[in-house]
Amino acid sequence: MRGYKAKPPIGEHRAIVTLLAVLGLTEHSSCAERLLTAPITHWAVVPSLPARPGEHPLRPIVRTLAHGTELPLSAAGSTPNPRSVDPQHFRAGAALRPGAHVLVIDDTWVAAATPSPQPWPPVSPVPATFRCSCWPAG
Repeated sequence: MRGYKAKPPIGEHRAIVTLLAVLGLTEHSSCAERLLTAPITHWAVVPSLPARPGEHPLRPIVRTLAHGTELPLSAAGSTPNPRSVDPQHFRAGAALRPGAHVLVIDDTWVAAATPSPQPWPPVSPVPATFRCSCWPAG
């Protein structure tokens, strides 16, 4: 399904990713809110590594569906291992107030050959599609 990122995007792949995002964000955002016992205040799409020019193709899809304010993330320069799960790979484009809760959306595709060593931050997997996480700001 990486074809939704192709130039030009593969229409069928973009449609599948959009439908998965619709399902996850419209039907399951409340699940994260129940776990946190607080509403989601922000959302963020994890950018690709290494950094690529232009907007990540998942952002316009999520922008139309997600609740709250976008917390822009950018790739933090070069990294020796872009496949490792490391929050230092990214920079937030804004400061968050205490009590903010961010839904982090990542289009990491599930593959047996590249298991994640640990979740970043605690992850609730959506089968073979997106990883979505929600955590309180400090």
